[in-house]
Amino acid sequence: MTKNYQKLSIVLGLGLFFVGMFILALVNSYSYSDNDLGWHLRIGNDIAVSGVAPTINYYNYTLAGDKWVDHEWLLNLAMFKVFEFGGFSGLHIIFALLVLLIVYLAWQRTREFNGKSIAGSVISLALIALAIWASRPHLGIRVQEFALLLILLLLYAIDLFPLKTRLFCFLPLVFIFWANIHGSFILGLGILFAYSVYLWAQPLLRRIAFLHNLLHSKYSKQDKIISSVVLSLSLLGTLINPYGVKLYAFLGGYTNTFYMKHISEWQGQSSIPLYYPQLVYLAIFVSFVGIFLYINRGNKNNQSLWDWGVSLLFFVLALRSRRHFPIFAFASLPLLVLAVKQMIAGAQLKLSNRLKKIITVLMIAAVLLAFISLAIRLPVKQGSINDGCETKYPCAAVSFLKQQTEMQDLRLLNEFNWGGYLLYAYPERQIFIDGRMPQASYKEHTILEEYSQFKVADTDFRALLTEHDIGLVLLYSSDRQVKISKFEQLFLHIEPEEVIVDSYLRDYLSYSPAWEEIYRDNLSIVFKRKK
Repeated sequence: MTKNYQKLSIVLGLGLFFVGMFILALVNSYSYSDNDLGWHLRIGNDIAVSGVAPTINYYNYTLAGDKWVDHEWLLNLAMFKVFEFGGFSGLHIIFALLVLLIVYLAWQRTREFNGKSIAGSVISLALIALAIWASRPHLGIRVQEFALLLILLLLYAIDLFPLKTRLFCFLPLVFIFWANIHGSFILGLGILFAYSVYLWAQPLLRRIAFLHNLLHSKYSKQDKIISSVVLSLSLLGTLINPYGVKLYAFLGGYTNTFYMKHISEWQGQSSIPLYYPQLVYLAIFVSFVGIFLYINRGNKNNQSLWDWGVSLLFFVLALRSRRHFPIFAFASLPLLVLAVKQMIAGAQLKLSNRLKKIITVLMIAAVLLAFISLAIRLPVKQGSINDGCETKYPCAAVSFLKQQTEMQDLRLLNEFNWGGYLLYAYPERQIFIDGRMPQASYKEHTILEEYSQFKVADTDFRALLTEHDIGLVLLYSSDRQVKISKFEQLFLHIEPEEVIVDSYLRDYLSYSPAWEEIYRDNLSIVFKRKK
C-alpha cells in the first residue's frame, strides 16, 4: 500500500509540475510582446513569398543595398507559418511547449548526475521552477529559447559520453539544424571544441595533483578520436546553409560589443534597474556551491573538472549579461542540485512516514493552488502585437502616417525599440534601424552607434538630420522613467530623476523653426521637416 501510495504521489506530483510549468510559460508569453517579434514575422513572410533566404537588406534606408545574412532564416519562416495557421495563440503555445522541453531535458540531466531518488527529484524540480521564474524576461516568443534547448541537448550528449555514444554521434545533424535557426551554434561549437581538447589533454591534467579528484573518467583513444570526428563533422555541417562561409563572416561582426552596453538585456547584473529574481538565484548558487566546496575539499564528488568548468563559464557570462542567465541556470543545475542535496543530507533530517505523507499532500495542494491561480490569469482572447498598442507600440501614430500619402517618400527616423513593430505593421516604409543587426557596419562604426548619436545632448542634430535626409521623426512623446525600487533608492543612493531617459532630440525638434509637430498621443509624437 505504501509503495502504491508513493508511486501515485510521484506520478501526480510530476504531472502537476509539468502542467504547471506549461501554464507558467504560457502566462509569461502572453504577458508581453518581444520588441523583435514583428521583424521575425515580416522576414518569415518575405521568405515564404520569395522562396529564398534574404541576402540583401532593403528594410533600412541607412543600410539599403548592403549584403545581409539572416542567421535565423529557417526559424523566421517556421514562426511565420505557425502564425499564418495558428495566429499568435499558436506561437504562444509552441514556445510554451519549447519551455516544457527545456524543463524536461534539465530534469533528465540532474537525474543522470544525482540519481533517481525522490529527494533528488524534488530538489531538482524546485530549482528548475526557480530557474524558470528567474528567466521569465528571456522566455515567451523568443528565438533564444531554441539556443537554450540546443545547448542543453549538447551538454546532455556530452554528459552521456562515452558510456552512451549514440546521441553524441548525432550532434553533426543537430548542428546542421542549429546553424540555420540561430547564431548561437558558434557557442555550441566552442563547447564541443573545448570538450574535445579536454579529452585529449587528460594525460597532462592527471599530472596536476590537485586535479586528481576532478578527473573521474578514463577516456580511450577511440573516445578521443570519436570526439574529434564529431567536432569536424559538426563544423562542416554548419556550412550547410544558404550562405555557406559567409555566415561566419557575418557573425564575426558581433566582435564589436557596443550593443552589449546599450541594449538592456545584454547588460550585466549590476545595471539599473536590478532584476532581483536572477540575483537571488545567483546568490543561492554561490552560497550552496561555496559551502559544498568547503565541506568536500580534497574529496571526490560526482562533478568532474569539465562540469565545474562549464558552470564557471556560464556563471561569468550570466554576470556580464542578463541574456545569458537562462543558459547558466540550466547548464549548472546538476552541480547546484548536488550541493543542495548534500547540505540537506548533512542536516540528517529524519521524518516519520506519516509526516512525509502529510508534507507530500501539502506540497501537492500548494502546487495545485499555485497553478490554478496561474491558469485563471491566462487571457481569454487571442494575444497579438496590437495588444501593446499605446502602451508599448505606436499603433495610432502608424495609422496616422499611413493616411498621409504625401509623406510616403520622406525618410523616417524611428525609436530603436519600435523598429521590429514598424517592419511588421508598416511594411511599405523603410526605417532607420531595427533589432536585426545592431552591430552592422556603418561609416567605420556600427549602425547602433550612429543611431545613438541622436540620444546624446551635445549632438549637432541639425547636421545629423540633414546628413541622413530625414523628413519625419517618430519618438516617445515624453521622457521615459526607469522604475527603481525603494531598496535601490535607499541603499544604492539612486534618485528617481537620475534614471530618467531624456529625449534631447525631441526637445530640439520642439523648438526648431525648421520642424513642426504633426501628431501626438500619450505614447508617441511625430515631427515633420518644414518645406
